[in-house]
Amino acid sequence: MNTVTKTARAKINLSIDVVGKLENGYHLVRMVMVQVDIADYVTVTLRGDGEITLSSDDRNMPLDETNLAYRAAEKFLHAVGRPELGCDIYIEKHIPMGAGMAGGSTDAAGVINGLNELLGSPLSL
Repeated sequence: MNTVTKTARAKINLSIDVVGKLENGYHLVRMVMVQVDIADYVTVTLRGDGEITLSSDDRNMPLDETNLAYRAAEKFLHAVGRPELGCDIYIEKHIPMGAGMAGGSTDAAGVINGLNELLGSPLSL
């Protein structure tokens, strides 16, 4: 098997409190969130040439290394010592971008889970 599709569910925040700020500018938050039925579908296909490609049905989504899904694939492949593989990522987008529903980060998680499955689970949950 060299292709897998993962469901990447959106979330909504029921409560969010900023409780501090880190030196890097990010905020420390305490939140309560819940998954909702809206989901993107992330398909990952292994390659053999070290290249990572990203495509989507959403023309407004960035399809380069600024995309979290692309960066997740790159980091994962390096972390498991397999950067020579590369992968094709296709995202069928249903989560609205910029809506605070974790669309980008849940797509990145879908890529990580997909690659982990395709490579025989080298990383534990």
